[in-house]
Amino acid sequence: MIRRPRRDIGRKKATRNCNDRVLIVCEGRKTEPQYFRGLKNHYRLTMVEVIGQGEDPEGVVREAKRKRKQESGSYEKIYCVFDRDKHENFDRACNKATHANMIPIRSWPCFEFWLLLHFRFSRRPYDESGGNSTGQNCYNELNNLWKETYSSTYKKAMPGTFKRLKERLARAQDNAIRALADAETTKQWNPSTEVHKLVSYLQTIEQS
Repeated sequence: MIRRPRRDIGRKKATRNCNDRVLIVCEGRKTEPQYFRGLKNHYRLTMVEVIGQGEDPEGVVREAKRKRKQESGSYEKIYCVFDRDKHENFDRACNKATHANMIPIRSWPCFEFWLLLHFRFSRRPYDESGGNSTGQNCYNELNNLWKETYSSTYKKAMPGTFKRLKERLARAQDNAIRALADAETTKQWNPSTEVHKLVSYLQTIEQS
């Protein structure tokens, strides 16, 4: 009996040329960049550049503009990845990114909600409670699911996060699509995310 090769979970048929340059600028300095670099390495996307800016949403957009100018506009697409959290300049950053022909990739309340969706679907709002912010409470729920699944603790900026979660990627994408659709209908964005849009785009780029 001939065994068929196992399909790469979450991988879509490549439809774009690998020569397209893509820039991803992240709010976080480590957590988000490590995840996207793990994805980049897994799919061998040599023309994708990932930057961890470590600033607020407007700082992310400023850095993206600076890089575009520095590279003489040679990027096919530019993504700005940031959280809603408590940022007062969140809406301004969204508008500036869109007006500059960049694509904001947002998470409510934080990027950890995207990681949480690898384990289960949720639309239960995160509130400030127990002295914790909305983001911290989302982080805590992710940590609980992580410990139940892997018998270890989830930590921000933990190396190998994408590699650990890649077998659950298709589930996360389905859950994110469902959550965002409900958020767009109800206008209740907490919790939801757009990270799946960026992931799905990257999956369409041909491997080098």
